[in-house]
Amino acid sequence: MNKNSKYLIGSFTLLFAVILLANHVYSQAGVNTPTQSQSFKTYQNALFGFQFQYPSDFPQIKGEGARVEFPFEPCGDSIEITVYDLSEPTTLQKYLRAYLAKYPVNYDTLLLNQTTITPDKIPAIRAEFDIPIGINKLTIGKSILYMTMKNDTAYVIRYFFGNETIDKHLSGFQTIVDTFKIT
Repeated sequence: MNKNSKYLIGSFTLLFAVILLANHVYSQAGVNTPTQSQSFKTYQNALFGFQFQYPSDFPQIKGEGARVEFPFEPCGDSIEITVYDLSEPTTLQKYLRAYLAKYPVNYDTLLLNQTTITPDKIPAIRAEFDIPIGINKLTIGKSILYMTMKNDTAYVIRYFFGNETIDKHLSGFQTIVDTFKIT
């Protein structure tokens, strides 16, 4: 065996050892890998015709019927799913404007995206905005919502969170959005 072959075999051995060590460190750190899975529960609302999945470690659902909520204590964050009966036909954009008019919204920070809610690819709007308070319009929190409609009904999935806690429940919120289904 010549010198170059020995060098090549040694390099591959070292590379293999580094990959094994990195994999061991990565798995010991508790980082979610694609093979690890989180358990989920399914919420079904036959009366208002929707269902979704949510992480099993979420707090117990409060409410029933047209509005259900996951309140996260003590931080005050919440995820809510609300169903609205529309008295007259409208578009998503028009209904979103009417919906937002009920809340203190900083329209300078309003971000809108056309999107779909899976698994049914339901047309939806994603809105993200700051929640201001007082004369100085200090931001006390933020909200992300997805709004969709079917027939004469609007469905709103909303995540309200404080400035410091956005990431705390964001993946659970996204799971609800990604699995939301109008039945």
